[in-house]
Amino acid sequence: MVTGCDVSFEAAGTHVDVNAATSEVIARALASVTNVPDSIAAAIVARRDTSPFIDVGELRSIRGLESATTLDSLFSVEPGRVSLATAPVQVLLAIPGFTAETADNVVAAQNAGTPIEDLTTALIGVSNTAASELVARFPDAARLTTPDPDAWVMRSRAARGVPLSEITIEMRLARVANGVAVIRLRARP
Repeated sequence: MVTGCDVSFEAAGTHVDVNAATSEVIARALASVTNVPDSIAAAIVARRDTSPFIDVGELRSIRGLESATTLDSLFSVEPGRVSLATAPVQVLLAIPGFTAETADNVVAAQNAGTPIEDLTTALIGVSNTAASELVARFPDAARLTTPDPDAWVMRSRAARGVPLSEITIEMRLARVANGVAVIRLRARP
């Protein structure tokens, strides 16, 4: 008898990919939730360039992040551009050119069920100051974002028995032609 089972989906790009992000993007993400020096972002990049992070929890090995509690809400090790359809405000603030006003505008569109169709749509309804910030960094922001997630990650977890035995299966799903392909399949106890 299965005693616990759950399935979840998350868009790649809901969090910043710590293994691909620039030092600036990492610093901006950290600044959205905590007051840490830019040197921590540089330390993250130096560490990941030696050996990519396998899990976000490994960020706590960086001096200054040992007790950080918000890393899972900002970062991922899942490849993908930041999804304008699913990323929260704190993640959007990591994008060069995004102000709090622009990020709030994008999330309001998500919540209204009318996600941003392309990055230029994010300029609608924001002040001239916020629009100018995004326009000034538009090439960077366009390169780092996507209106639709690059992929989805499905996680299925099941538990059974005494002593409890648990398994998690994770699949990365991406659109291809007229369907979906499983790009990665991973199982762990």
